[in-house]
Amino acid sequence: MLAISRVGGTVGHPNELAAYIGMILPINLALLFAPLDRRYKLLLILIGLMSFGILILTYSRGGWLSVIIGGAVTMYCCLAQLTRRKITSFILLAGFLAIFLFATLVFVTPIQKRLFEDDYGAARSRIPMSLLASNMIAHNPWLGVGLGNYTDVSSYYDLTREGISYTFNLPVHNEYLLIASELGLPALSIFLFLMVVVLILLIRLGRSRADPVIVYTAYGLFGGFIAWGIHQLFEYQHVMMSVQVWSLVGLILAMSRTAKGDTS
Repeated sequence: MLAISRVGGTVGHPNELAAYIGMILPINLALLFAPLDRRYKLLLILIGLMSFGILILTYSRGGWLSVIIGGAVTMYCCLAQLTRRKITSFILLAGFLAIFLFATLVFVTPIQKRLFEDDYGAARSRIPMSLLASNMIAHNPWLGVGLGNYTDVSSYYDLTREGISYTFNLPVHNEYLLIASELGLPALSIFLFLMVVVLILLIRLGRSRADPVIVYTAYGLFGGFIAWGIHQLFEYQHVMMSVQVWSLVGLILAMSRTAKGDTS
C-alpha cells in the first residue's frame, strides 16, 4: 500500500507549497476583518481551514513557524485597525495565540511527530550547508558563481567536516545565502532593498484612507511577505524566477496606484 508522507501539489516540493500557503493565508485572515458580505466570509473561512490543513500535511516546520509569525502580525494590524487600541489588540492577540498553540500542539498529531521525533538529520544539515555557502560568498562576493550554478561548483568550496556537498548535493536551504552565492552581495542588497520598499508600500496602504478592503488586503499581504521572508531563512526558492512572489509584488504596486487614484 502506497503511503503519502508530505504534500507538495502542483507547486512542487512540500516546502515550496508551504511557502506559497504562508503568503496567502494571512490575506485570507485579514479579509475576515474587512466589511464583506457574510457569504464571502464563510467562503474565506472554508478556504482558510482547507489551506491550513494542507499546510500541516506539508510537514514544513519553517512553513508552520512563518505562518504563525506572519498571521500574528496580520491579526495585530487588523485588530488595531478595528479597535483603534494597540494595547487591547496586543492582549487579544496574545490570548488567541496561546489558545491556538496549545490546541495545535496537544491535538494535532502530525505536528507533534514532526516537531518532537527524529528528522534524520535534516535540521542539522542546515549548519554545514550555510558554512559552505558562506565560503562560496567569501570567494565570489561581487558576482557570485552564476545563477543556477550552485550545486555544480559547491564541491570546490566544501570545507565542512560532513562533506555536505557530496552527502546532500542541493542548494543551501537559505534563500538569502543562495542569492549572495550565485549572484553576489550587491544582488542580495538590491533584492532586500526591493522587499523593504514593498513592505513600506503596504504599511502606507494600511494607514491610508483607501477602500477598507484594500486596507485589510494590505495588512494580509504585509503578513504574507513577513511569513515568506522568515520561511526563506530555512528554504530556497530561486526567488528571481518565482512567479508567485513577483505576481504579488505587481498586485501591491497596482493597489498602491489605485489607492492614490492613479489610473494612468
